[in-house]
Amino acid sequence: MGLIQIATFFFLTTYITADNTYVVLAPKTIRPGLSANIQYNFRDASGDVTVLTEILQNNNVKYTSNQQYQAGQVISYPLQVPATLNAGSANIRVKVTGSITHTSTAQVTVETKSLSLFIQTDKAMYKPSQTVNFRVIVVDSKMIPYTGTCDVEIKDAQGNKIRQWISRQLESGVLTEKLELSDQPVLGDWTIKAITEKGESNEKKFTIDKYVLPKFEVTVTPPSFMLSSEKQLVATIESKYTYGKGVDGTATVRVSNAGITYWGYDSVAKKSLEPRTIELKDLVLADGKVKITLTASQLKTLTYNYRGLRNSDKFTISANVTETLTGITRPGEASLKVYTSAEKIEFLSSSPSSFKPGFSYTGVLKLSQVDGGVITSPKTASLRVGYQKSTGEIQRWSWLPTPTRTDYVTVSVTFPKDGLAQFKLDVPSGTTSITLDAKYDGKDSVQATKTITETKSKTNNFIQLLLLTNQLQAGSLATFKMSSTVPNQVIDYQIWSRGSMVVSGSVTVNSQSSFSVQMLPIMAPSARIVAYYVTSGSNPELVADSLNFNVEGAFDKNQVQVSYSKSKAAPGESVDVEVTAASGSLVGLLAVDQSVLLLAGGNDITQDDVLSELRSYDTTTQSTSYPQFRFFWYPYSVSGTDTSSILSNSGLVALTNTLVYKHVERIIMPSRPVLWDGAFNGIQAFGAGAIAKSAAVFPGKSIASKPVMPSTVGSNAVPVEEVVVRKAFPESWLWSNMTSVDGKVIVTTTIPDTITSWVASAFAVSSHAGLGVSAETAKMQVFKPFFVSLNLPYSVVRGEQLVLQAIVFNYMAKDVDVTVSLPASDEYRSILVSTSGATTNVKKTDTVTIKGKA
Repeated sequence: MGLIQIATFFFLTTYITADNTYVVLAPKTIRPGLSANIQYNFRDASGDVTVLTEILQNNNVKYTSNQQYQAGQVISYPLQVPATLNAGSANIRVKVTGSITHTSTAQVTVETKSLSLFIQTDKAMYKPSQTVNFRVIVVDSKMIPYTGTCDVEIKDAQGNKIRQWISRQLESGVLTEKLELSDQPVLGDWTIKAITEKGESNEKKFTIDKYVLPKFEVTVTPPSFMLSSEKQLVATIESKYTYGKGVDGTATVRVSNAGITYWGYDSVAKKSLEPRTIELKDLVLADGKVKITLTASQLKTLTYNYRGLRNSDKFTISANVTETLTGITRPGEASLKVYTSAEKIEFLSSSPSSFKPGFSYTGVLKLSQVDGGVITSPKTASLRVGYQKSTGEIQRWSWLPTPTRTDYVTVSVTFPKDGLAQFKLDVPSGTTSITLDAKYDGKDSVQATKTITETKSKTNNFIQLLLLTNQLQAGSLATFKMSSTVPNQVIDYQIWSRGSMVVSGSVTVNSQSSFSVQMLPIMAPSARIVAYYVTSGSNPELVADSLNFNVEGAFDKNQVQVSYSKSKAAPGESVDVEVTAASGSLVGLLAVDQSVLLLAGGNDITQDDVLSELRSYDTTTQSTSYPQFRFFWYPYSVSGTDTSSILSNSGLVALTNTLVYKHVERIIMPSRPVLWDGAFNGIQAFGAGAIAKSAAVFPGKSIASKPVMPSTVGSNAVPVEEVVVRKAFPESWLWSNMTSVDGKVIVTTTIPDTITSWVASAFAVSSHAGLGVSAETAKMQVFKPFFVSLNLPYSVVRGEQLVLQAIVFNYMAKDVDVTVSLPASDEYRSILVSTSGATTNVKKTDTVTIKGKA
């Protein structure tokens, strides 16, 4: 009897049940030398587990951590990222053994940035032989000062290294140094570069030039916008000295269009139509102001549209003001845009780009003026909603799109006084996409559209987060609403800010529940909440949602304010400059002449600089800012049509033995061929060009034609007890480091002799309160009702003829007799002109007496 061999095949299948799953959430970006918070979730594990966590780069294990967890535990563990990791990519690998046996790997980005460097100079522009004062401030993502060392190098405009400081120890995260410029430095833009011992760097430019400080500024103030139906344009030209008084002078104003760039009929090269200009000359300023008025007919001549003004026309208004006494000219400029309607309507970024089946959709509309101004009177808009659904028909060919139909409804949206209206839509079952068309007052020119796509899930389970609290402030409570398609579900959540997990917790949701979380300063300026759970069944799926929101209070721990004891003062007076900051802070104080800021800015450190740096630590590239408001309370839904994209857009990676669903759209072939026959060759494409600035030179009056004016008070002037010669005219006044005691620093000092305004700013940094920056600068006007100002060039050459102007300013109520004398000197000679025109150079004292008009 033959032996019959029977081959038996055993199919061993392992089912992952909901009571034996795990989820590990990690940041998508890690930073060498810093810890990365990772959450290990074994809520649904059936027993204890051992977890081996590794960081690998180029297949080499760089970090290993072995931890044991009990069933039901949800723990956040700080994973110390090795400082030896290189920028680029790495892998996080999790090996779970015990009641669960599973290995998961996720790729992450390695970003070397772990510190923020700020460079502050006392000015943005310097003359030869002046001193460049600078500070380097280094803090981490929590704004705590860095205690290591720093290298600094300064290069001139030709790239030559002029000076360097090596391994300088930071004091409370601050390095203060200076550079004495030579009398003949290379002119142009110089660079300060700071490098920490970790290799992180930042740089700032400053300019070396030969200049004379401006003594007045020119501002052009047109309306914030213009309607195409308006009959005239009115703009104000204003010129003020830095001490606040109006300039006596004349203005030349040019109004021009932006020009047009378009494709010619040959479709080969772009062509341009030059800007057109209207010029208004010799406009006399009264108390430093003058208004201009242009009719619609005049403005029409600036456009290339024979019908007149049209939507999106742009005009540039440039003004050159010439001071009567000196002939000095200063420019000012502003732009103006034309609109068809005064209002605009838009869907805010807080309106999600996807909806979740089973939940209502909540969006936000904003109605405002086109310049962003608030429309205070109550208004309504119509919102046409299109719900697209499948017809249920089956296509003969699989590559054809599924037939759909769209059901439309129109709802009315009422806007409160702030112009922000929240609307809620109950999405019908079976909807695959939603189209939104908002229109204000029936105007086609005031409308906005948005398309909402369906969020996908393999098991058709969803959760939805909503923020119920507005105007979030550090220290206050934020209330969130959590909804779930599965009742009695325990949902875990995390709050991330500046690339780190700062809060975690869980909430049991019975269809929908609310919970509150205290806002912390580290959550400012923006944070993100991520919620998730794992479905039950034989094929468990990870379900997630995420929400971005803004928080005020990044500087709450170290609130810095700077103030003068006087808002107005006279030269030589004593004044107190007070800075409030957290006790024990290192305080940096800066005060400069406003004329310096008119010449060039960007040298100081501001709150916006710091907030921008804090946002750079975020693990996602999605913007959470809104351009019209510095802080905007409406939350920003994280975009994503499935759990995979929601987590990725939230800056997280999931290592898990559950399904992280990633929806793939079916490729639809076009139903008919597209013919490319060159039919568009004859069409012209028009586009708006850049705003063109006038290239013409506005000539000023020759200063040689001005008489020499007196500089000392005559016998008939208002008597004074003592004549004080003003000699101290620094461009940078206060530059000092101090320590805050009992929350304040007071500097008592003497006001310089310059008739101007002094602008002060401050920052403070400490190990316990972090970095703080004054939100606003302090300003003090220094003024005398009677003073003399010399109009001098930057330099003169020996043998050169110079017209020396001494300008007398009399703001008193009465006329005064003024005597000016220029004493004889070996350094110069007076020029005598005979009746025949012959000149003679003599050493003599010149004296002139004039009437100083009130």
